[in-house]
Amino acid sequence: MPRPVGKRKPGMTAGIADDSNPPEKYQEASPGQWLASAHQNAKDVPNWNHPRSNIWKTLAAFWSFFVMGANDAASGVPLVPYLQSHYTLSYLAVSVIFLSPLIGFTIASLLDTKIYLALGRRGVAIISPSCHLLAYIANSFHPPYPVLVLTLALAGLGNGLADSAWNAWASGMEHASQVLGCLHAAFGLGAVVAPLVLTGFGARGMPWYYFYDVMIACAAVELVSSVAAFWDSTAAPGEYRYALAESLLKTNGDGNGSRPSGLRETLFQRASARIAWTGSAFLFLYVGIELGVSGWIVSFMGDVRDAGTTVSGLAAAWFWLALSSGRIVLGFVTPLVGEKLAVAVYILLEAVFGLVIHFVADIRVAAVATAMQGFFLGPLFPAIVLATARLLPEEMHVTAIGWRRGSAVWARRCFRS
Repeated sequence: MPRPVGKRKPGMTAGIADDSNPPEKYQEASPGQWLASAHQNAKDVPNWNHPRSNIWKTLAAFWSFFVMGANDAASGVPLVPYLQSHYTLSYLAVSVIFLSPLIGFTIASLLDTKIYLALGRRGVAIISPSCHLLAYIANSFHPPYPVLVLTLALAGLGNGLADSAWNAWASGMEHASQVLGCLHAAFGLGAVVAPLVLTGFGARGMPWYYFYDVMIACAAVELVSSVAAFWDSTAAPGEYRYALAESLLKTNGDGNGSRPSGLRETLFQRASARIAWTGSAFLFLYVGIELGVSGWIVSFMGDVRDAGTTVSGLAAAWFWLALSSGRIVLGFVTPLVGEKLAVAVYILLEAVFGLVIHFVADIRVAAVATAMQGFFLGPLFPAIVLATARLLPEEMHVTAIGWRRGSAVWARRCFRS
């Protein structure tokens, strides 16, 4: 019987009982049958504050996303001029650092399902912050440039593992839209704060690698908080584990079983592949628009609207702050009006405010319109993550969400280059 791929039925959640062995009634059933049954029979729907331990897990995930946002924002354009000066490199040579997160995310997409199966969320809570911490400690000693490229890839690996794990976890909550909105808002806040800290150090004549002393402290807090919060989340819950094992089990021509990766199953099985690749294309374009607006508005305000450097820079900062605010505020609005209608309206308003920026020759109007673009652009990312969780069976969540996030990283590096 083929595994169902589509919207969950009412009452189905991502919460699965943590049994070491599957219930007897599931042993002869197909993975799709007993996974759906487990969903339907789940009566204790998890939320950010239920059970009580989820409060600390939610806060730990928020902090992890803040660190991820700071890492992504600083390990790009803001760092380039400092690295060019310190290592005496051309822009082409220093732009290699844009590829480092791609390497990390690619490795993460291949390993995330296996790590979750073997170690559960506790494993992610240990490995991901440890990758961050080791990378930042190495960077604080301003290592040779090739080593720096590798340490930034290590930080990208930590980002990839945490991103897929915490997104998949939050997607299974009762109020997933709101939690995901706040989760991604934390990422946006980190992306706002990190460049300000980095440029602040530079303005005071402090070396660029002092920034990583701050990041070491942030990663240390991330490691302690994540491990403490998710220590009870060991290997994947029993029924989930058996479903994933069955979904990965394929039979070759001579009848011997083999176990390909979850990435192959998710991306090349017809029904799930359509969902995974469509979402990846959406996020690729989303990140292109996000980076295009935030980078282009600085030049537009200065060259076309004759705004000063300070005003142009503030317009970009307002865009990012509004993007984080939109993820929080509209995260509560989206489920009330429905995801399809809400996303369509948000995209339409994006286009409207883009036309306002172009045709209204007023600096203040352009600045407000830019912020509104950020406000309505923000909830699109968590919305596509939630759509992934609703359209795919649970055993594909970690892999599919990680792959979609990887496409966003590819877009970020391509459009920055």
